[in-house]
Amino acid sequence: SVLFVLIRGPSKVTTGETAQFECSARCNPQCNYVWSVGAFNTGTNESSTTTERVTVTNPYSVQPLKDREPKLNEPYSLMCTGPRKLPTVLWYKDGEALAFDPRMSLSEDNSTLSFSSLLSSDGGHYQCNIPTGNIIIESTEYFLTCEYDVPLDVRISGPDTAEVRKEHVFECITNCSDSCSIHWTFNQGFPSGSLAIRQGVMRWTPDRPNIVQNLSCVASIPLAQRSATASKSVRVTAPTSTKGPDSGCEMLKPNIILGVALIVVLLFRFNS
Repeated sequence: SVLFVLIRGPSKVTTGETAQFECSARCNPQCNYVWSVGAFNTGTNESSTTTERVTVTNPYSVQPLKDREPKLNEPYSLMCTGPRKLPTVLWYKDGEALAFDPRMSLSEDNSTLSFSSLLSSDGGHYQCNIPTGNIIIESTEYFLTCEYDVPLDVRISGPDTAEVRKEHVFECITNCSDSCSIHWTFNQGFPSGSLAIRQGVMRWTPDRPNIVQNLSCVASIPLAQRSATASKSVRVTAPTSTKGPDSGCEMLKPNIILGVALIVVLLFRFNS
């Protein structure tokens, strides 16, 4: 990923004086930078452009203190490493200053961040910043996830039967957090009707009765190269009609009574 690409430097320069420009970005993995400089002569309307590719090597990084996978409810430590002793170290998580809690502690020189017991909420992108003079060196990021040791569990909630022209909601439920990606697949055909998907929630209004629609949800943790799939079959039915009388005889009863009443009235008038 590449985020927050910035060029820092003066907006005006003077002939014969040195001007410094700095290009920075948050990259994972490491970025290669390309500078493009254009010159325009306002008198002759001539212009020229040159491009130079620059590879920036960042010797500062965040690494696990020990080569082992992080596990929930167990201690874990991250270390800010560099080519020389770090005078000052500032810790960041997901681009913001790290908010400490009682489970976290720092070494005497701030270069090591330790957790007494990992929680799922500790997952994220960790970075250490090293102020040196007028600039701050930003280390490469380390992505911490605490879910490698937890088996992925995926299921689909929602009805087994769906009626046409009615909206039905299905949700892909997993036991993984932000490090998990969720997507729906329809290997046996896209659902017919109106469909809206937002992350793990799918809203479907079918328009064809008497079919069976297969739904599949895939949850994956890319960094751990793990995934799990849940499937569900939904039978689509015709609209429910209003229930009528049990037999046709019931419908005839009021008409028969009315006919008998008319005959009695006519006979009475005829005799009188």
